[in-house]
Amino acid sequence: MVDTINVRLPEKLREFVEKQTRPHGTYESVSEYIRALIREDYERQAAQMPQDKDSNPKPQKPTK
Repeated sequence: MVDTINVRLPEKLREFVEKQTRPHGTYESVSEYIRALIREDYERQAAQMPQDKDSNPKPQKPTK
């Protein structure tokens, strides 16, 4: 199941995001860009978690 999240951005941030998406940028859509940012942050935080086998396991990587 895919949920939707709405985000309000000031004009400068919206313009920046639009520049990251096609035809100007690398990403196909705003959604793809935001998902990539969230995955990067998720993986960074997961890498910082202690890797103790007795503690909770490392979270699974979210899917697209």
